[in-house]
Amino acid sequence: MKVTRTTVIASASGASLTLLYLSGLIRGLITGAIFPATSIEAAILGTLLTRLLVILAVPRLRRSSSLALNIMSAEVLLLPVLVLISIMTADPLYLQIIREIFFAWPAAFIAVSPLYLIPKLVQRIAVGSSLSTVIPALTSLFVLLAFLDLGLGNGASSGLSNVTKFALLSAAGRNSPLALPLELTVTGVAAYASMIFYSLHRDSGPPVADSILGIASAGAFLALAWGFVVSYVTTSAQLVFGVPALILVGLIWGLSRAR
Repeated sequence: MKVTRTTVIASASGASLTLLYLSGLIRGLITGAIFPATSIEAAILGTLLTRLLVILAVPRLRRSSSLALNIMSAEVLLLPVLVLISIMTADPLYLQIIREIFFAWPAAFIAVSPLYLIPKLVQRIAVGSSLSTVIPALTSLFVLLAFLDLGLGNGASSGLSNVTKFALLSAAGRNSPLALPLELTVTGVAAYASMIFYSLHRDSGPPVADSILGIASAGAFLALAWGFVVSYVTTSAQLVFGVPALILVGLIWGLSRAR
């Protein structure tokens, strides 16, 4: 069996992301946040697990990421129907159901979807997919797992809805700065290194210019430094995370326009 560089990167990325995922689940078991607190939370979590098993069992669904994610996002399509019924009947019960689905589904989705997304990402890296496919997928998955790890381990009591509420309060700057766990930092470094090595002299396709990697590296380290310093001054997630994100997006847009 030939072991290629992309195979090694895929294995390392999958292992690090899996460890971060398991860390979040363990934190959720310890705090009790992963356990459903209501019947609606239990129904959402249970049906998500069932849908995931169906997706993994059917090759056509397993191969199509968009179709699989649509199946796992059925609750989002249900919300407009419930809103319409609530307006027509004026029954407050439907508003309560809408509220519980709105808060419970995001946390349940993030807790279940990595079982499908991590192997899918590893497969894409191993076969040498394009950078425009791998890098957004790796970044998005890391963000999902970071939210899961922090949400389940910091102040979230029993119930999936509380995890989502905790994240919304953190984004609004209502919570104190979070202490990043060691495994989250290590996985972030591993994910960043994977993107760099995957970009350099890939098994197929032209290599990425050194100037682009230099700009990406400098931008990432400056963003980390900004977040580290500003977190001691303010609890606003918009300032800690939003400012460097907007600057990096602006630089990427400007460079792409210039090119």
